[in-house]
Amino acid sequence: MLVSAKTKTKKRQYLRYVKLISGLIIILAIMITFFFSKKITNHPEESNHELNQLLVGSSQSSQKKAEITKNRVVEQQSDKLWMVDIKGAVKKAGVYQVSDTMRVHDVIQLAGGETDDADMNQINNAEKVSDQMVIYVPKKGETISEITQRVPSKITNNAGSQEMGKVNLNTASLQDLMTLKGVGQKKAEAIIEYRETNNGFQTIEDLKKVKGIGEKTFESLAESVTI
Repeated sequence: MLVSAKTKTKKRQYLRYVKLISGLIIILAIMITFFFSKKITNHPEESNHELNQLLVGSSQSSQKKAEITKNRVVEQQSDKLWMVDIKGAVKKAGVYQVSDTMRVHDVIQLAGGETDDADMNQINNAEKVSDQMVIYVPKKGETISEITQRVPSKITNNAGSQEMGKVNLNTASLQDLMTLKGVGQKKAEAIIEYRETNNGFQTIEDLKKVKGIGEKTFESLAESVTI
């Protein structure tokens, strides 16, 4: 009887031990399952996040490339090709194809540069060129009136345009403007300042908007200027 009681006690302890171990195994299995399930669930989100970042970065890069290409196209489109006739005291007078970004100085260099007898003091090298422009580089001792008589078509002397004896408000140099009746250096400078600020004169009536030029002054200049 004593042996039987001891055996039963051992069996009970063994069963309790088995139940405890089984419970721990089950709990551990649940924890492992939960852990890996959560990891698997989160992984696609991380992957999607990384993918989204990659796509956004690629999209931004493509947009930047498109903007750069667009800017280059605009710059190329704005770089117009014009024909300019250069005469007078230059080494290779003739008609040259130029871009709208070039200056009188650039055209003179295309023509081989000025000759030794050129009067460069009358030339505005910084003046922008325009289509069908005629640039006349005067020789020393020549005057504007002499050049106008010699080249009656649309010419540019001092980098200013003279059309049938009229001064072009949009291309004339300071010296050209000062040949106008009643226009001194200050008014000539005011005219140049206005055209640079307002992208040129649209009509000769815009002269009235120039500081120092009133109705009477405009009337005296109206027949002597053009645009």
